[in-house]
Amino acid sequence: MRGACVLQPGSVSHGQREREALTAPGRRVTAPGECDPMGKIQGTVRVVSAELQRAGAWLITQRSAKAVLPLLWEFPGGRVREGETDQQALARALEHRVGVRVEVHERVLEVRHDYPDYSVILAVYRCELPAGQEPSAQNVQAVAWVTPDAFGDYPFPGADQRTIEALLDVTEL
Repeated sequence: MRGACVLQPGSVSHGQREREALTAPGRRVTAPGECDPMGKIQGTVRVVSAELQRAGAWLITQRSAKAVLPLLWEFPGGRVREGETDQQALARALEHRVGVRVEVHERVLEVRHDYPDYSVILAVYRCELPAGQEPSAQNVQAVAWVTPDAFGDYPFPGADQRTIEALLDVTEL
């Protein structure tokens, strides 16, 4: 996993990582998640995801065909917008993407992953799905409840792969 590392909760402040940006000779420093003239993401993007479990399975979603990293699977969530807390962003993203209102609990880990043009700081929060709510594909390609032994059947982006390894204490899937 080139460029990936696990950050333990509390090891780096939220604001400190948001202010970081990837730089290269000749490229200006961008704001977190800013796009260059070609529409490519640059800088460091803070993303939040939900750890939702039910009957030994974890909820994952498939990115749309038009998304960055199309059709890969991920833990449900989204980008943190300016002025939002992680918890607000996660609640908003889950309602928008899978149509559920969750209770956001404690942060369980953070993962940093460096892609060629940008970095992602992915914060994972334990969430609870209230009774009577069922996730559905509202603004994602698909949703699935997956047991740990089946994660290897679903292609994940680098940051989410590191999340699986850290959450499940697995080194290879």
